[in-house]
Amino acid sequence: MQFVVEQPAAAQGEGAQPKYAVLIHGLGTSLEVYDDLSVELVSDGFTVIRYDFLNHGFSVGNGGKCMDLGAEVMVTQVRELLDVVCGEEEKVHAFVGHSTGGIVSILAANCEELDGREINQLGLVSPALWADKPLIAQIADKVPGAVSYLLQQGVPGLSFAIADAYLKNCDEAFGRGNDGAYFYPEAYAKAKAFNEKLLKDHPNAVGGIGGANLNMLTGTACTEWRAILKDVASNGVRGRIVNTRLIFGNRDVVVPFGSKHLDELKRMSNITLVELPNQGHESLYEDSAPIAATLKKQFERSYA
Repeated sequence: MQFVVEQPAAAQGEGAQPKYAVLIHGLGTSLEVYDDLSVELVSDGFTVIRYDFLNHGFSVGNGGKCMDLGAEVMVTQVRELLDVVCGEEEKVHAFVGHSTGGIVSILAANCEELDGREINQLGLVSPALWADKPLIAQIADKVPGAVSYLLQQGVPGLSFAIADAYLKNCDEAFGRGNDGAYFYPEAYAKAKAFNEKLLKDHPNAVGGIGGANLNMLTGTACTEWRAILKDVASNGVRGRIVNTRLIFGNRDVVVPFGSKHLDELKRMSNITLVELPNQGHESLYEDSAPIAATLKKQFERSYA
């Protein structure tokens, strides 16, 4: 597993527990999506932990080209990472998750085996609680077992189709004006170059995308994740209050936050909604400064 731990330069005082923040990326990307946000949080005194999903970034799983990247595998990866980095007794109050990483953050907060970490702050950046998916992904959702098997066998035509659909979806993930021009063209170009390189160089990148999509992002799964979020945010977790800030770009067409979806979220108590003007799904690439500002404002309550 590839992971990075970044610590503030100034000592926090003898015997003081580090202020941990875990940053979890989304489908097909890597821990690098948090480069800018991590700098901001570290400068604010946080010890930042970020990592790559299996078969993403620089991580390779042991389940072949298309391993099952379902909820159990994803949360187990978080648990094992925290055991290595933090030891068994230390608290990890703050989780930030983008897109699919937002779902993993919700599941981590709800995981009984992580109760000892006392997770009480969630920052969800465009969480993939629903999705406007490419046609091939919609088809794959209907026959996940067959698609998983074919990806495991490395069928070239299917792998190419999924990679192509993923890249086209990334084209839509950045905010555009009414004239079709990107609001952040340099950020789009940087992300596109990274995605193309990852798909070219990582032997299991397509399977990683497929393995997570087939297990985490189906319509049925997303309905379940929304129900868990509602319970976690509204009722807490076994007596623990979980403060949640959900941040979204108003130009997001990949995971669109329309009036119907916003109404559903507003009915959940203890969730603060933060709208980013002229940003799309990849707001961490576009401009992470307002994300950092609102998260630091939220997290400071956890350490007051």
